[in-house]
Amino acid sequence: MSRRARDPVDGPAASPYISGVMGSSAAVVRLVLVAGASFLASCGGGDICLNCSSGGTTPGTTVTDTGNILRSFPVVRPDLMTVSICIDEPAGVSLVDCQPDSFAAFPDSDGSFTASTLPTGGQQIFFWVDENGDGVFADPDPIARLDDPDRELDDLRGGQAVTLANVDITFDTKTAAAEISVTSATPSPAPSATPTP
Repeated sequence: MSRRARDPVDGPAASPYISGVMGSSAAVVRLVLVAGASFLASCGGGDICLNCSSGGTTPGTTVTDTGNILRSFPVVRPDLMTVSICIDEPAGVSLVDCQPDSFAAFPDSDGSFTASTLPTGGQQIFFWVDENGDGVFADPDPIARLDDPDRELDDLRGGQAVTLANVDITFDTKTAAAEISVTSATPSPAPSATPTP
């Protein structure tokens, strides 16, 4: 197909073939967008929850964890790690014991990760590298457990958000440290105003 030269005054020279293709392409794009929106609307809406109870979730009844991995030693790219979150397991549980019921987040190349629609309860968080690529933690996969010295993750309630800032992982000692903060995702009601005389 040859293209016509550009007209310096009126822009590109008209071509019925190009505009016909563009017109039908636009119609196809519109059709795909409408069909996609209809499909998504029929799939249960915007809340997608993997490993949730069969009853689904209600906004404000779950916990969201976000974080960023600052560094690891030995050095491992964050996007090769898995963040596993165990809920309401006995203190000191091993990842092997809680993994079938754990929740996973997968950091991107800059170390950011998010796990949403998590159940309420206590959390124990692990960072590990799946060396053989089977999706299951097993020795000798490098692993580190997040230290929570102030026990901020012991009893998380619906609507709370956990932020793990500047996660520093040491696989040699199997430990990880972070600046942990827990905030309420739902604002508390404002106090009622008292009229002044």
